[in-house]
Amino acid sequence: MRALPRSPLPHAESARVRVLRHLALTALALVVVAHTANAALFDDEEARRRIADTNTRLAQVQRQLEDRIAALEAQIKSQGLVDLNVEIGSRRPGTYGMREQ
Repeated sequence: MRALPRSPLPHAESARVRVLRHLALTALALVVVAHTANAALFDDEEARRRIADTNTRLAQVQRQLEDRIAALEAQIKSQGLVDLNVEIGSRRPGTYGMREQ
């Protein structure tokens, strides 16, 4: 049987293949890390935007509630004055009647 001719530097070729494979895997890892970092940065910006939107809506709802509370307080005060006026008015005829007697 005839032996196949050997490469003059078989060890050098396999080392070159290993180096190229290592470089390819490193490049792939860098691409994956860069993509993940970019996605994480986008997620952070999106989260910040949503938090700012939520804070704006919360402030708006808080202002609306404060306005409603102020309106209810004003209504209660005016109703209290109306009730007091009605009570005073209902007592006057009796008071006037007692004076005349």
